[in-house]
Amino acid sequence: MSELRLEYLPVSELIPYSKNPRKNDAAAEKLVPLIEEFGFKIPILVDEKNNKNEIIAGHTRLKAALLLGIEKVPVIFADDLSPEQVKAFRIADNKSGEWAEWDISLLTEELSDLGEIGFDIDLTGFSDIEVSNLLPDFNDNSSPDHSIYGGGVPVNDPMGEWNGMPEFNNPDAMGVKQIIVHFETWDDVREFAELVEQTVTEKTKYIWFPKADKGRDTGFVCNGA
Repeated sequence: MSELRLEYLPVSELIPYSKNPRKNDAAAEKLVPLIEEFGFKIPILVDEKNNKNEIIAGHTRLKAALLLGIEKVPVIFADDLSPEQVKAFRIADNKSGEWAEWDISLLTEELSDLGEIGFDIDLTGFSDIEVSNLLPDFNDNSSPDHSIYGGGVPVNDPMGEWNGMPEFNNPDAMGVKQIIVHFETWDDVREFAELVEQTVTEKTKYIWFPKADKGRDTGFVCNGA
């Protein structure tokens, strides 16, 4: 196995594969803020043996770089693949992302940790609805103390008092119940933060209530705007 060679090349020298089967315009736009936050950390893989500088893996990253006006990007050169291997590698590289599954408990813990310090969770690639739906179902009709009210809020739970707020978003009655709260002033925000015993900054997109504990997989996510 040959050693990898990495260089920075002008984006103008990279050649997109004309038959790339992935439709990635929307994905490139979503990748832009991630590159702005983290930098261009994953090199583009290009073919050096058969079609010089033709992209094998990294079309989306190239499009994002062009959107950002980046002039040079890190590139790895593949000089040991046959044309057939290059074609198969392109497909396998995209397909392999579908093979792994999320450990919901650990993912929830990681997102909660980020939310607690006010990190922009959008930069993980998860949308508001995805964050709320990733968690296990909070509904539990088996307990006499958990009559369902408002499509998923136990009537004897303090959170039931939140029902009737300007917006109550409970998509598909699954996972965490997402409540969108709008504040008029920062004094209101600070008062709310004290009420739920959470740290809220200008960058806060989500808070978990009750505060997520280690191993906790149920609760509410509040998206304040």
